[in-house]
Parts: sequence; C-alpha cells; structure tokens
Amino acid sequence: MTQIQSRAPWGWTRMTARLPEMAPSYASVALDAATQTGRYLDHHGKVIEMGKHGTNRQTSTATKSGGGDGSSPQIQAVDDSTADYESD
Repeated sequence: MTQIQSRAPWGWTRMTARLPEMAPSYASVALDAATQTGRYLDHHGKVIEMGKHGTNRQTSTATKSGGGDGSSPQIQAVDDSTADYESD
C-alpha cells in the first residue's frame, strides 16, 4: 500500500504572525435610544469621543443628454446617475 504525503494548504504558507492585541480605550458601548447611535463609555460611565470615526455623505452626479441643435430646443433627459461618497 502506498502512502500519500500531504502538504500544507497554500494559504497557510501566506500567513503571518498576528498583530499584538491592545485593550480598547472604552469600557462599554450603550445604545442612545433617542439618536439610535452607539455611545462609548469609559470605566466611570462617562461618554468618550472615539475620534478617527467620521460620517459619510452620499453625493450623485447626473448625466443629461438632449437639447437639440438650437433650432428647436428639446427637454434634456437624465441618462444615468453616478453615486459617490464624501468623507469628513
């Protein structure tokens, strides 16, 4: 009977050591019922600012076509719209 020698999966050869873990800068997270947002609290129950977190705002650009050649103007129609996001 022949034995088949198995090799480690390719993905295992690409793995690296994990980064060191750090304790979070907050003690707990609570949901603010009025705003439906998370509130980060320190060990004394005071709200702390998490920083580095922003909000995104969606913008869109519409492409219009039509208008004719000037002798008999036509109404321009929106062909498509491209969504984009701005970060603060």
